[in-house]
Amino acid sequence: MKALRLAARFVGCMLLMLTVTTSFVRAQQSYLEQHYLKKEYRIAMRDGAHLYTSVYLPKDQTRRYPILMLRTPYSAGPYG
Repeated sequence: MKALRLAARFVGCMLLMLTVTTSFVRAQQSYLEQHYLKKEYRIAMRDGAHLYTSVYLPKDQTRRYPILMLRTPYSAGPYG
């Protein structure tokens, strides 16, 4: 009986964490879509390989913004 209660609590906690995480990701994607314009470019390397790069430009063009360049060999999720 105790094991069943413990399992039910564990499942409940997991469902709660999944719900909170999903809503956070949706809110983050919504913010990006509202404030940034996404462009994708294919860049040729010296060895002939092509790398795909996502560039996010601020929609607010009234002032200048600093640049941040980050490149990894891994997936760009959830932004990609």
